[in-house]
Amino acid sequence: MPEEKKGFEFDENVAQQLHLLFRTDALRKLRKQYFDMFSLSGGESVLDVGCGTGANAMALVDHLQGNCNVIGVDTSDPMLRIGERNLESFPNADCIRLQKAEAHQLPFGDGDFDAAMIIQVLEYSKEPIRMLQETKRVLKPGGRVFVADTDWDTIVWNSNLKERTREIVLGWSDHEADGWQGRKILEYLKRAGFTNIIGRTMTISESTFTEQSYSYLLTRIIAEYMIRTEKMSPSDMDEWFNDLKSKAEAGHFYFSLNRYVFVAFKETTELTVPKHRALGFKE
Repeated sequence: MPEEKKGFEFDENVAQQLHLLFRTDALRKLRKQYFDMFSLSGGESVLDVGCGTGANAMALVDHLQGNCNVIGVDTSDPMLRIGERNLESFPNADCIRLQKAEAHQLPFGDGDFDAAMIIQVLEYSKEPIRMLQETKRVLKPGGRVFVADTDWDTIVWNSNLKERTREIVLGWSDHEADGWQGRKILEYLKRAGFTNIIGRTMTISESTFTEQSYSYLLTRIIAEYMIRTEKMSPSDMDEWFNDLKSKAEAGHFYFSLNRYVFVAFKETTELTVPKHRALGFKE
């Protein structure tokens, strides 16, 4: 038998779990905040780098009422297959195209896009600056990029098992390339040559722990990862998970994590002021 992979793999099982996670109310609300900050006016061509199941692309098209064109690229076949199935029932499917492509070597020409978004993708890259530089290359002068990522050391569960929770936070944080990518986005954008950078911290917080909640679905993904990678025993994870359920039953459950969100611009010779300046955000 082939050796079982113990890392975080975007296989069929993980793709389906993420598909459910992307449909939670918490992420629907967060995407609304994302796109208010992205502040596209409509009619733009947008590149969705690491599009996954297409959830963000479809949400953006809905936000702009079909007034944009999005090309999504990803390297995961399972994620793209779910994305194609999602598009079959999506009213504005003609506004979106998904394709397999490598984010560090995009198959597009210089200046092909008005805007780009990279949502929860940098953390899986061992060359995040290169990814941002490649994204900048395919943007038109004055084009904008929207970048969002979690800093996994900020994840919080209210648990009676304090030391075990700390072990889980550390064990999960670097489940891929770098769990600190969220706090590094500003540095990466500057090093990649973007200008007029603005940023915000957005928080997902929940006091419920049901099978439809973001906190529950993410916790299941993390628990399976910790067991598969042998960072935690099944019995220890079961005890911890049951403690969280007991907290919820008593009305004492709480969960939160931080997303770090930035908009930056490709330099242009035109003397234009980005719309975001009127929103009151600061560099």
